[in-house]
Amino acid sequence: MSSDAPPSRPSHSQPLSSSVNGFHEEIAKKTVKSMLKNTVASNSSPEEDSLESLLSPDAQGRLQFGDPKQRHKRTTQALTTISAITEATRGLKAQIEAISSSHTSAEINAILCTVEDNSDALRHHISSVTRTAVSEEVKEARAMLDLLDQVVSVWRTDYPDSSPVKIDNRMCSI
Repeated sequence: MSSDAPPSRPSHSQPLSSSVNGFHEEIAKKTVKSMLKNTVASNSSPEEDSLESLLSPDAQGRLQFGDPKQRHKRTTQALTTISAITEATRGLKAQIEAISSSHTSAEINAILCTVEDNSDALRHHISSVTRTAVSEEVKEARAMLDLLDQVVSVWRTDYPDSSPVKIDNRMCSI
């Protein structure tokens, strides 16, 4: 007796699939918790069985883990750019702090000119970062550049710039 009908399923398949789904759900929770354990920087820990505190809505209202604006590729690029600008600003500040009484007036003027030129270039470069997700970092970088300019202007009272007039032709292009 051969039959073309598919073999019948056992009657206990429904409870088995629900327990497998429960198992997969529990594994997913544990995996996400372990992945986010080191990346979540908050003082309050989520409840043992709930990950709702780690979810945030995206633009369409769907819940996602983490802030999607912070994970966007352009945001990451903007953060990298701001980080590079901040490091460059720290380097310029270190050049000014390295000025000592053993430096001649010409050496001090050369350092100050270099810092001024690079500060202007960094200011121009920072204006290209327009992501709202990194607006706080942009404000901090601009504040660092403002502070650097103030330090240079204090130095310029004792060591005025005697170099030829500098003309910025970046705004004039053909």
